[in-house]
Amino acid sequence: MLHYAASQLATISASEYHEMSVQNTKNGNYIEAVADLEQAIKLDPTYNGYYGWVLLYYYHDYEKALKHLELYDALTPNFNDAAVGEDVHFLKGIAQMKLKNYAVAIIEFDKNIKHYTKTYGEKWTNPYCSFYKGRCYQALNKLKKADEAFTTAIKIDSNCTEAYYYKGLNLIQMKKMQLAKQQLNKALSLIKNGNKQTDVYVELFDEVYLADIELAIKKF
Repeated sequence: MLHYAASQLATISASEYHEMSVQNTKNGNYIEAVADLEQAIKLDPTYNGYYGWVLLYYYHDYEKALKHLELYDALTPNFNDAAVGEDVHFLKGIAQMKLKNYAVAIIEFDKNIKHYTKTYGEKWTNPYCSFYKGRCYQALNKLKKADEAFTTAIKIDSNCTEAYYYKGLNLIQMKKMQLAKQQLNKALSLIKNGNKQTDVYVELFDEVYLADIELAIKKF
């Protein structure tokens, strides 16, 4: 019906292709959704930002997501762009992390942190930049740096359940069992009160669930 209605128009704008793509993605019509976005970016390259964002979160095509996020970022050099309300360096950092380019991902997260710290102050930075930095350091087996990153995330947002949970797991690796248990118990308390990163449509990266925390605590 969307495409039939569009076919009756003399011309279709980039925003209309984008709107059709959004609805097709929500409806699970992925081939049509991608085709619509391809048309949108031909007419307006700023839609590369949304294209990269949706490829990252919905399609998990990290290489293609990174390609479109880079195209979007290149439109305004030396400026921190935002795609669908999220800083482009944060999004590129996640894409690099999922591609296991952990060192590059950390650089992207640091760009986001540096910009917001300089512009607004550390307390206004995205705690999940520090959280995902911690996950990258864990993957690189740099446990002390991972612990520092998780601590920073908690300093920014004391209700960051994910940071407490993964800090706890990281402390287990560091053989600091008592401290680990404290962090996991804090994560358990927070998640029972509804504190966690979540989305209506997609599972978020390194999303934490109650069962995960309870299982980690039972191992003590």
